[in-house]
Amino acid sequence: SNMVINGGTHNLKIESGAGGTFTGNTFIGASSDAISLGTSTVTASAISLNNNAIIGSGGAGIRVTNTTPLPPIKHNLIRQNAGGGVIVETTQTQPVDLYNNLIVENTGNGVNVLNATQVRMFNNTIADTYTQTATDAGLKLNPNASIILQDNIFANNNTAVGVDVYTAAAAGITANYNFTTDGTLPVPPTVGATNLTAASVPFASAWYLGATSTAINADPLVTVIPTFLNLNPYSQTNTVDVPNLDLGYHHANPAPTVSTAVAPVSSIANPIPLNTTATISITPKDAAGNLLGAGAKVTVGILQGGQVTGAISKVSYVGNGIYQCTYTTPATGTGLGSDTIAATVNGIAIGSIVLTF
Repeated sequence: SNMVINGGTHNLKIESGAGGTFTGNTFIGASSDAISLGTSTVTASAISLNNNAIIGSGGAGIRVTNTTPLPPIKHNLIRQNAGGGVIVETTQTQPVDLYNNLIVENTGNGVNVLNATQVRMFNNTIADTYTQTATDAGLKLNPNASIILQDNIFANNNTAVGVDVYTAAAAGITANYNFTTDGTLPVPPTVGATNLTAASVPFASAWYLGATSTAINADPLVTVIPTFLNLNPYSQTNTVDVPNLDLGYHHANPAPTVSTAVAPVSSIANPIPLNTTATISITPKDAAGNLLGAGAKVTVGILQGGQVTGAISKVSYVGNGIYQCTYTTPATGTGLGSDTIAATVNGIAIGSIVLTF
């Protein structure tokens, strides 16, 4: 527990005979899947994954291929993985439970269910997936997939193409009290089932629910409120979740106060030559100077520029509380140009800097 595992082919690979409990760790920068459980021919022993940050791998955040019965995978931040957030492979024969995970900014699919083994998802938030094709989604259900969904949020997963929820032919789905921003969750055959949709963004900051979101107090089935809410009661910015159940991920703490005094970018010497890439670094802190860590929502964009402007890449968390993106100047241009680069943290503007080329 409480380790940082950085780099390698996998941050964690479990095969036959291995097991254990992994809590409070940061898994970051694997070249393939960050966490790999079993192989097509080898069954992995059960492990517990609880309250970890799983970030920035070249493959999936978690790939479940072949395991004995697993405890619920819960309370994890699964973010910015190039091969998707969670993949349940065709060779997995045991149920997989995903409870109260924040699965955001992954590429391809947030959760991809390939098999017919039952997957149960409760109170997850799957948002801002960088979808690449029309069938990419926050949640992708392939033919014969079987899933139970309750109290989840699927939001803004159609960043380019794709949808919040993609259901292939013959996929089995039972869903109640879930939220989508594009209405792609099929109406299940369950009598009296209620699923919500709204085009507006349901979040205030860092995937905390906004005060007017219809996802607040949406599930009246208080008798089935998960026990994890004792430790993770904050779905809204500063409000404990009562009396009905709010949908989506529940944080352990209120949203931190972002300091606007933090410089938004690292020092970059001006002017920058044409057709050159510079790295912009941001280290968000709260008003007391504490690092916000891996769970902040950081955006960087060109606030204003001339007729010819540079380009900004996606923002990535690189560890030690640092977020980075790249700024590339135009390939050609006449005279001296400039761009004003602005940054926000959890929706709060923290300043800007002028870069010239």
